[in-house]
Amino acid sequence: METEIKIYQSCRKNLLLFLCCMLFVVGGVYMITDEDESCRFVIKFIVGWLSVIFFGGGGLILGVTTLYNAIKRIPYLIIYDDRVEHYVQFTAA
Repeated sequence: METEIKIYQSCRKNLLLFLCCMLFVVGGVYMITDEDESCRFVIKFIVGWLSVIFFGGGGLILGVTTLYNAIKRIPYLIIYDDRVEHYVQFTAA
């Protein structure tokens, strides 16, 4: 008989990462909409928009995949006696 140990992602840790990403998004939006001339337009545009795109997109992907895995009860790792299986979220099959 094969024994297996299932390891799931921590929803609390992923929620904390999601909230941290959203803080960077808020900072980026504030930088974009700030009317103060304390920094140049190019830096404001590049840093602000890259922050919104990178952290916003990453936070949304993290939030959606965590919610999907929690609802479907998909384990992150399954440990057997002779092997370890890792769940791949996005496959090109």
